[in-house]
Amino acid sequence: MHLPSAAARRSLKCRARVARLTPSSRHFASSSAVPLMGSSDGVAGDGCSGHDIGCQAWPAGLEHWSDSVRVFRMLIAFRRRGHLAARLDPLRGSAHRPLSPLEPISWRIGGRHGYVVDRVDINRLLRDYPRTLDLDVFGLSHYGEDAELPQGVSIPAFWGAPPDGGEKWTFRSFVEHLRKCYAGKLTLEHQHLDSDWERSWLEERFEGRFALDSGTSQAMSKALNPEIRKAALLQLVRADQLEQLLGDKFPSAKRFGVRGLEALLPCLWTMLEKSAELGVERLQLGMAHRGRLNVLVNFLGKKVSEICSEFSEQVDFLGDMKYHLGTRGRVFIGGRDVQLTLAPNPSHLEAVNPVVLGMTRAKLDQYGDSDMRSTMAVLIHGDAAFTGQGVIAECMQLADLPEYSTGGTVHIVLNNNIGFTTDPRAARSSYHCTNVAKVNDAPIIHVNADDVDAVLFAGILAAEYRAAFRKDVVIDLVGYRRQGHSELDDDALTQPLTRRITQQHPPVLEIYSEKLINEKVVSREDVEANVDQVSAEFEAEHQYATTSIPSMADWQPQVMDWQKRPVNITGLPEPRLVQIGQACARMPEGFAVHDTVKRIFEGRLRQLSQGRIDWALAEQLAIGSLLLRFSPEHGDLTTGLIQDDIMSDGAHEDHAPEVDCYVVHPPCPVRLSGQDVERGTFNQRHAIIHNQLTAVPHNVFSDMGLGPQSKATVCNSSLSELAILGFEYGYSLEESLALTIWEAQFGDFANCAQHIIDNFIISGESKWGTKSCLVLLLPHGYEGQGPEHSSGRVERFLQLVDDDADDLWPDGGQQGSLASWRDPLECPDKGGGRGASCGEARQALRRALDAKTPGTIDRAMRSIELLQETYDYRHNISVVNITTPANLFHALRRQVHRTFAKPLVVMSAKYLLHHRPCRSPLAHMGRGTRFRRVIEEGGRGDNMPSGRKNSNGGPCERLIFCSGKVFYELHHARAARKLEGQIALARLEQIAPFPSMEIALCASRHPNAEIMWVQEEPKNMGAWSYVAPRIATSLRELCGDTRRVTYVGRPPASSPATPLFKNHKREVRTILDAALKLE
Repeated sequence: MHLPSAAARRSLKCRARVARLTPSSRHFASSSAVPLMGSSDGVAGDGCSGHDIGCQAWPAGLEHWSDSVRVFRMLIAFRRRGHLAARLDPLRGSAHRPLSPLEPISWRIGGRHGYVVDRVDINRLLRDYPRTLDLDVFGLSHYGEDAELPQGVSIPAFWGAPPDGGEKWTFRSFVEHLRKCYAGKLTLEHQHLDSDWERSWLEERFEGRFALDSGTSQAMSKALNPEIRKAALLQLVRADQLEQLLGDKFPSAKRFGVRGLEALLPCLWTMLEKSAELGVERLQLGMAHRGRLNVLVNFLGKKVSEICSEFSEQVDFLGDMKYHLGTRGRVFIGGRDVQLTLAPNPSHLEAVNPVVLGMTRAKLDQYGDSDMRSTMAVLIHGDAAFTGQGVIAECMQLADLPEYSTGGTVHIVLNNNIGFTTDPRAARSSYHCTNVAKVNDAPIIHVNADDVDAVLFAGILAAEYRAAFRKDVVIDLVGYRRQGHSELDDDALTQPLTRRITQQHPPVLEIYSEKLINEKVVSREDVEANVDQVSAEFEAEHQYATTSIPSMADWQPQVMDWQKRPVNITGLPEPRLVQIGQACARMPEGFAVHDTVKRIFEGRLRQLSQGRIDWALAEQLAIGSLLLRFSPEHGDLTTGLIQDDIMSDGAHEDHAPEVDCYVVHPPCPVRLSGQDVERGTFNQRHAIIHNQLTAVPHNVFSDMGLGPQSKATVCNSSLSELAILGFEYGYSLEESLALTIWEAQFGDFANCAQHIIDNFIISGESKWGTKSCLVLLLPHGYEGQGPEHSSGRVERFLQLVDDDADDLWPDGGQQGSLASWRDPLECPDKGGGRGASCGEARQALRRALDAKTPGTIDRAMRSIELLQETYDYRHNISVVNITTPANLFHALRRQVHRTFAKPLVVMSAKYLLHHRPCRSPLAHMGRGTRFRRVIEEGGRGDNMPSGRKNSNGGPCERLIFCSGKVFYELHHARAARKLEGQIALARLEQIAPFPSMEIALCASRHPNAEIMWVQEEPKNMGAWSYVAPRIATSLRELCGDTRRVTYVGRPPASSPATPLFKNHKREVRTILDAALKLE
């Protein structure tokens, strides 16, 4: 290949500018009907790359150079716009071709006032091809089609010989080669890529794939050997036969079959084989329901009998539709053992995308693969969803972010040219459904799904590109939908012409079989034998399903060794906590720290020395402690696990029972992400600080110098809630020993990710058996900052908790879902998920009320703690509104140190971050301490001085239950009014699952008191609707107490908060007056 020098290129540009003044150039400009498409910009380097046609040394007189430039422009036109002339649609040929003269289809380039696709230069050039070429489009009409190219044109060596078999390149052979490359059934959009290297790499493989004599390994004939094509044929047979079986056996069931796009299966297998050869060991797959059953069976290896059992409803434990379920599998391919994972997905088509990306990143981090070769994400989309769902763009923006990149994702668009009943022209503004990928600088490979060889080549090319550049790549697999949206829909109602043609169109299995038979790759007998063998296999599986009893283990989508979780009490020795705090405040030598940060860190050191810890430091201690390894062998840990024997009648009543020591705590990775989390939205965290001279960042958790430690990732995210929360949820699924935290900038911003919350975090375990320890930090509190900066919408999460306000201690576990399958090793009561009964809860409460000595009190409270753990285990999430830094410390550590995994929703602090009274003694995080679900005045976990000496100091007239920041306002106002003796305050730290025994115990200590619930949210928001019936049930069922609960708070409202600070202060005064006024 001859490449002109830089000087020659500059000369070429200069000559091109002169050429615009020549008669021939004016002729070309006037002959071009589309100046936008036919301008000479390509001559000036637009779309050029290292493999452009070269311009050889010009002969004397330069008589050929102007025509050479026009040939060069033709090449650029094919590379840039050949996809607009490609025959991608199996039914239409080209997507802009109408099925009848009157069909209302109109695609324009350049918007409503642009040009119809037929007027694009490549389409005009090929209008009457192969009969004739309209060379006048490029100003070359003075040449004949069989004339040789101008003398100044050199052809790249990887093109090989002319396609007509001649020795010289003529205009016809030149156009024919480019037509086959860019305007056939396989085409490429790559000119939007910024990198010359990437464009050249793609062009060499794309334009050299037909060369038989080029010597390159990229030729399609060498890439697609007979064995690969035979395997592809078998995959088509299996795909077709599975659709046939399910259609015959379950004709009235929705299946969302893959017919019309069966080539997806050969594409996946070929891409996987090439990826495995290039180092991929794990493939994470996400897709919607179209074709999912076929992918489950014929790619991930799920048994057909399991699918049939799901259709016949022989199983009672499924939590979701069969075409939403995920699975895992293994296959030996490409010389290595590859783990395959298909993530479960709800009907929100593209919602799973960020989840899969998070799962992929977790695997990469888990195996220390910084080169990002070993784990690959593949996302399968629908054409309407790819353009219509905003999560696509959000996810693509994560591709090159340092803490979110996965080394390139392969996107496969199942393009059946329809969205339910919506035609493409009504579903998108762009000609192709894949234009959104251009924003991410991703190449787009368009391929006709009826050309299986082209599909195989597309899969190989995508795998190679991803491996070479660690970037996203898109395969637009253009097919059709042989039946309606589901098999029960009649698509003739809305697409009559398409329906008529699809019924007459031969299936891809028939097309490809005939092709391979004609090329002598297989015989007709081979094809028939394959069909018979696969049909018999699937029929046998169906028969087995009718006689076998399904096992729950067959549906378990996730395999994690939960026994490895370091189950400990969350308190730690105080000297160790001081070491961690000091290590995090230590700056690297020569680091120029900002004065504000220096002052904050000096303040934290003072807190450690004084033993009073604020919110940010408590969070820092929790994260830092999880990163380090602790071992009871070192002698600094002497108390530990709650054991079942503390409830045995044989234990001595005068002292706390003996318990086992702490178990070894391996270093656990921590990941904290969200908008502005490095500094903290409220200037509180400063986990990442910046050198004021060099702007070099420093992670305060890196290399604490306290022994082996894991990695703490604290990273600002893109301005996205949906994609980031989905990503972190996926990360938590694969990294079970990590503490994964997502923090919203303000709590109510979580509503931008509501369907991730509803369909994954809240219900994932019930539907799919997926377990997550994800923590959501949602800043919450009413401080006069207006409707969108006050509420974390705690009411929404409480509404989604799966406990029963009228039956808090049901006998037996949940039924009818994957959540009912419990491993006895997971459950604290070792009872396989039986949980505790109301009688056991009542008995534990009675022991606590009767306890008199410190030992018996401690033993009774631990019994309640154990029973509450079994209760928490049986429900889907935990929701807390914490008021003390120590409880935040324990809540975060508890996520890792529990025997089970549940998402945790924290209504985290804003005002309390800098509220001086909101500090905890360091001893509240020390040895033997743990999370307190309810904090009574003078009881364990209480961080505030009170006139009430202790929780047993005597009954009061009014008992106020509250949660969150409002406690401090009540406490200060009560002290100012000197009402400590008459009004008691109790903090509900964990709202859900509801701590009924501790609430009942607190109320029983004040038997004659009026019970009140006080909140700062409006009555139709906040926790009132959740806690009111549960407090009543707790008192009635556990104590026989019929007292009612009175509400005090803001009145019902449509908007969470007022934007006027003066109104906010008036509302606070009203709440405090109502709560503290005694009759």
